Amino acid sequence: MVLEIELLRDTQAGMEEDNEVKYVLQKVNEIREMEGEQVLQYLMKQLNEILVWLHYLGSTLLHKLDEILPPHTRSLTLRDWIIWIAMTLVVALFVSMFFCFCLQLGFWVIRTSTLFVRLLCCICMQMAFWLIKTLVLIVQSCCCLWTGFWV
Repeated sequence: MVLEIELLRDTQAGMEEDNEVKYVLQKVNEIREMEGEQVLQYLMKQLNEILVWLHYLGSTLLHKLDEILPPHTRSLTLRDWIIWIAMTLVVALFVSMFFCFCLQLGFWVIRTSTLFVRLLCCICMQMAFWLIKTLVLIVQSCCCLWTGFWV
């Protein structure tokens, strides 16, 4: 009853009444007229349809996976992906640690009043960004030499 009222209110509020709303209202009325055993059979039928759909979805996903990662090269490709992810995380960790150190140094310099120390901090920050770029290039070149392809 609540579902019917909400659907009717939505259709009266400007949504045009299309086949989907009529179908839902029809199914609600059919379920309401069923008895206990019939409702259980109806739910089992719907559950079987969902299981068939999930089986189809799973087989489709496995087929797409076989297209993307052929079975004979799947383990090598996944190993390479894991290596790239691990190396990227390690480099990101070291870069973030170095960057946090430079930021703390920068905040310390802001509190000081000498111009020389501020200029030194600016040079340090520029060197930090240069170091980050250099580390990324070194990691990419090592990975290129190790795996045989450039990312």
